[in-house]
Amino acid sequence: MRLRLLMIATLFGLCVSTPAAASPRYDINIPATKVDRALNQFSRQTGVSLGGINVKSATVKTSPVRGRYTLRQGLRRLLRGTNLSFKIIDRHTVRIFNKPARRNRPKAKPERVQAPKANRPVTPPVTETIVVTASKQGTMLTDYPGSVTVISPEANVSSASAKGIDAIIRQLPSSAETNLGSGRNKIFLRGIADSSFNGPSQSTLAMYLGDTRLAFNSPSPDLRLYDVKRVEILEGPQGTLYGAGSLGGAIRTIAEKPDISALYGSGWAQISLTKDGQPSAALAAMINMPINDDLAIRALGYVQSDGGYIDDAHRKLKDINKDRIKGGRASLLFKPGDSWSIEASAALQTIHTFDGQFAELGERALTRRSAIAQPFESEFAAYSMAIKKEWNNLNLVSATGLVNNRLLTRYDATALLQFDPSVPDTPLAFDERRKIRLISHETRLSGSGSNNRSWVAGISLIDNEDQLTSSLGLPNSPNQFSDVLGRTREAAIFGELSHPLTSTITGTVGARVVYTRFDVNNITQGGIALDLDREDVRYLPTIALGWRPDRRSLIYARYQKGYRPGGFSIDEDFLNDVDSSGARNIEEAVNSELISIDDLVGGIEIFRSDSIDTVEAGVRSKIGHSDQVIASASIFYSRWKNIQADIVDLFGFSETANIGDGTIYGITMGLEWQLTPSLTVTGKFFLNDSEVTNAETKFLKSEGGRLPNIANVGANAGFLITEPVSDALEVIVHSQLRYVGASQLGISPFFPLEQGDYITAGLGTALRSEKWTIFADVTNLFNSQANSFSLGNPFTVTNRQQVTPIRPLTVTIGFKADF
Repeated sequence: MRLRLLMIATLFGLCVSTPAAASPRYDINIPATKVDRALNQFSRQTGVSLGGINVKSATVKTSPVRGRYTLRQGLRRLLRGTNLSFKIIDRHTVRIFNKPARRNRPKAKPERVQAPKANRPVTPPVTETIVVTASKQGTMLTDYPGSVTVISPEANVSSASAKGIDAIIRQLPSSAETNLGSGRNKIFLRGIADSSFNGPSQSTLAMYLGDTRLAFNSPSPDLRLYDVKRVEILEGPQGTLYGAGSLGGAIRTIAEKPDISALYGSGWAQISLTKDGQPSAALAAMINMPINDDLAIRALGYVQSDGGYIDDAHRKLKDINKDRIKGGRASLLFKPGDSWSIEASAALQTIHTFDGQFAELGERALTRRSAIAQPFESEFAAYSMAIKKEWNNLNLVSATGLVNNRLLTRYDATALLQFDPSVPDTPLAFDERRKIRLISHETRLSGSGSNNRSWVAGISLIDNEDQLTSSLGLPNSPNQFSDVLGRTREAAIFGELSHPLTSTITGTVGARVVYTRFDVNNITQGGIALDLDREDVRYLPTIALGWRPDRRSLIYARYQKGYRPGGFSIDEDFLNDVDSSGARNIEEAVNSELISIDDLVGGIEIFRSDSIDTVEAGVRSKIGHSDQVIASASIFYSRWKNIQADIVDLFGFSETANIGDGTIYGITMGLEWQLTPSLTVTGKFFLNDSEVTNAETKFLKSEGGRLPNIANVGANAGFLITEPVSDALEVIVHSQLRYVGASQLGISPFFPLEQGDYITAGLGTALRSEKWTIFADVTNLFNSQANSFSLGNPFTVTNRQQVTPIRPLTVTIGFKADF
């Protein structure tokens, strides 16, 4: 109901809105200062990405700017008297460049010559974003001593906005993901992958929408990326700034904010045709509405239907794995004055997947056999409030978020009957219901001083509850046999300082001190309760050096630490034994010798905290007369101790355990080459080698195995052509080729199943004007049916027949209109 009301209000507002003639205006207050610091503050105050040349070495001061201006007016006043100019790409992006030098014409006798053909105006690509907000210090990309990627979902004007964060992550060869389906996938970065299975262990990535943490120990919520400004991805452990659960990095999605200066809106529509599958469609609408000079609201609503392409031969059904997605976001921004702002936001999304998207070997392509449907449902809601204040060189952010996520997963558990031949061959269903409630708060103060010194300090609080209820039995009436409630509370203080050591070298130091308490409570159907708790205190440091030998290059080295707290894993068979003993609780069962101490020790598994230490060195540089080439490379080594993983046993039931230690070596390289003003080509490469050491023999066959889901090799290549066809129109053509190397599903002796080792290709084109865009995309151009993931049902995965093919060749056409 909430989603319907939000979507109706959004669509109604869009229908009655009128085109906004006025350009958006911003409250700007920047004193006279160096160019780089002035542009940094301008980007913060307007939310506009500034890119182009590096202005760090500029010594001239800018003019002071105070007042309410359009983007063009503000930049003109700011850069007055400097040798810099600008070009506005769109209302979110500006390119900064040097003014052409004036040349004195030599006096000569005029002669008649043929005038050369005028070059058509070309939209110059923005090659860097000035401010990386995920650093929490407003660090410029050129100065950030680590691996960071900034991606705009609509950069290539394609169907990316109708997809989730997976579509963005796939642009990085150092990323990997499971492929259970929308709202169910785990995402991994930098070779840091713990398990292919969804359990209660904490994520290896910190995922944020603005300043709100979206997930603590759940899969990616897979929010659609409509009206999203950019996605910032910090690779490698981020324990100092993001705390527990950021072993592989942090992903921050930055949505567009309400604009108090103008009334406008946007609409999206697209339809897709999939080979050997059903068609798909998506609709979305956004409206930005000022209420008065201090208050504005921005609302987005969307609906989406993704057609299925998997058949079930046993039930004689076709295209069973279709999805239905509904969602929206709404933000209310209040600016009471004196550089204060208060923003209240909500993001809602429901996903209903009718059946699993896996197939089986031995059947015809895209086909499997199952006794019952295996649907998935997700109800996600995130609410947040952020209070911000900006002084000249000081910024305050206080953000509080509440996330509720309800997940329902059903598996066909009929295979369990093979272990008890006396039971009739009747379909069985296994249901998992998870209720996750996450409260997060962070208050931080950041500042910048002379000579590019910057710092951030703050406090962080997290309270996460995860209730997992399991049922097994007949599909119409499965019997509940487990109800586990886990709660994690975390309190931390953190700080980070970047300070110039010389004119070309900047050092960064930081630390986070975090206290964590974990409680678990298990109530069986007979009333047997188990209540245990653990506490942990950790220190998470950061050390980094950045050397700028010239204005074009940055060479850096970095050490960072990350961790996840430990907890308890409970053997369901053990609890059932206690329940059937007739005792009222575990203590009575032990004292009455109805169960033994050995049973108690074996039934409650304590898994230890895991931690990771990473050392990284890298370089980013611009090459060529006009910086046509941007190259980057990094090498890293990670030592992962006491790896936590969600393990599935031979029967299909899961538990969390420490599986051993691990070492990870990796190399990443990237290249962006602007061959002509219209053509840019890109290439990225990732080489990875991981090994499990000190293996727990209970779970691993032997040492030396690789971590799951991480391919040894990954690569991406593509091109982007932007060519004007008139003063008002331009054509865009883009492509991407991706290679995913071979990996394995798990590291236990039951799941050494191979996956990956495939190539996908995509091609797209668009015709864009200032107010509308028409686009067409083709994904999986060669209609590959390669196996991306060897899991669909944990109860039958050991038969080694499961494969998850990527979506077949799909053609999408759509448009976006701005009003």
